[in-house]
Amino acid sequence: MLREKFVQSSVRRLDDLARLLDLIEANPTDAAALDEIVHKLHGLGGIGTTFGFPTVTTAARDTEAEAGAALAAGVAVPTEALARWRGAIDQIREALAAGGQPVPSEWEAAAASATVPIDILLLEDDPVGHRILQRVLEKQGMQVRGALTLTAALELLATKMPDAIVSDIFVPDGRGYQLIERLRSLPGGESRPAIITSGLAGFADRVQAVRCGADAFFHKPLDYTELVRALENLLELAKGEPRRVRCYERSFEKSTAIASILEDGGFEARISTSVNRFDADLSSQRPDLVVLDTRLPDADGYELARYIRQKPGFATTPIVFISSEAGPRAHIAGVDAGADDYLIYPVDPGILLATVKARINRARFVRHLVEHDELTGLLTQSAFLRHLKQLWADRYRHPEQQPTIIMLDLDHFKAVNDTHGHTVGDRVLASLGMLLRKRLRRSDTVARYGGEEFAILVPDLSTSESVRLIDRLREEFASIEQLGAAGAAFTVTYSAGIAAMPPSSARPEDWIAAADRALYDAKHGGRNRVVAA
Repeated sequence: MLREKFVQSSVRRLDDLARLLDLIEANPTDAAALDEIVHKLHGLGGIGTTFGFPTVTTAARDTEAEAGAALAAGVAVPTEALARWRGAIDQIREALAAGGQPVPSEWEAAAASATVPIDILLLEDDPVGHRILQRVLEKQGMQVRGALTLTAALELLATKMPDAIVSDIFVPDGRGYQLIERLRSLPGGESRPAIITSGLAGFADRVQAVRCGADAFFHKPLDYTELVRALENLLELAKGEPRRVRCYERSFEKSTAIASILEDGGFEARISTSVNRFDADLSSQRPDLVVLDTRLPDADGYELARYIRQKPGFATTPIVFISSEAGPRAHIAGVDAGADDYLIYPVDPGILLATVKARINRARFVRHLVEHDELTGLLTQSAFLRHLKQLWADRYRHPEQQPTIIMLDLDHFKAVNDTHGHTVGDRVLASLGMLLRKRLRRSDTVARYGGEEFAILVPDLSTSESVRLIDRLREEFASIEQLGAAGAAFTVTYSAGIAAMPPSSARPEDWIAAADRALYDAKHGGRNRVVAA
């Protein structure tokens, strides 16, 4: 079992960490030992939660961040830090020995995370621009640590790893590029969003932003709405959702070796030496990437790749061949079959990890752009319907769940556009989208269904629980002051209809129709209310 292998390899890592801490205790400036400590902690933290050990992930990542900061600063490790790190290792040992802790439900996790604001490191030397941008970000519920100089920003970065960085290019004592390059050099820093802002808009400036590792470039004067939207999208993509890989390899030894490399790199890897359950494997795991051998005992790898490309929902899933067959003809056959990469045995672990990571990240980014509404950041109607049909198809596998569908519609929205203009109307739509993203869980499916209508799928709440949730959000949204074109404040309300999943004799369309009828009743019952079917 891969879980057992994880426990065994983790125990070995802990033994190595204890030895390395002894070296640090003997020589607190031993950079090589400290670097190895960071590397081993990174491996532990990357997949602990995947195997049911959230304590391992938390303890390893916290200690990794502290050790990484000490490594970047090039300072001697204090005695009290060593004591904390040894305590974290003991905590991890206890968690592994206990067989793992229960992982909090998505709802509890969402509620807990809602109290922890997103930490933004802002480097901007113009005091006025700094204050404005800080207010804009704090209004979105983010926590901003600001710096007016590169030196101050680097000190803040060494103190705590931020969730994201927003940096101007030109500051008195250096360049914003240097801050992002330092971020990318730290353990865990490669996945943190970074945005560059500048009064310059030349091609060379944008290229330099890409070269230093920035994810986006915004020209001044800033469009704050666009900047916040881009930052939120990047933060959403950077969330720690498991990156799933399915590996089909004729050799069990090779497949377990590939899986071990991927697991050490933070991926969720599952292996198969047969394609007997190929469709079931894809449907149950829904992998972000598929690794194929060209020759399997009961199938041709090239044919499998073509089959994946023809399968709805997987046409754009990255495919990587790993084969002993070298030469241009094999590469051409892989490309013709729809593969994204073709690696040769023996494959270098670093190349494998870099290839898989790059392909998954790119596929997720493209999918995010296609499936999300640009204005609100929520799913599009077509993406929502795919989620609904999947939930409908899975209803027999999870009979204990009580999924509900919720349809929301803004009240008197035409009057908002007529009175204040469509730009203000767009801001109202975006504010509701932001509220729904903040207050609902990642397991809930939230979409802009069309115009001023929104749709939500809640997989595990009863109708009465959904009514209480949506009614609480209704009150919160109604209290938000919207700013009109002339500066006057006003408020907007919404109406909602809720329906539980109907009997299996019905269709998914009937479920939507039931929620729509409930929404109609809410509208005609006076608006600003929630009605259950």
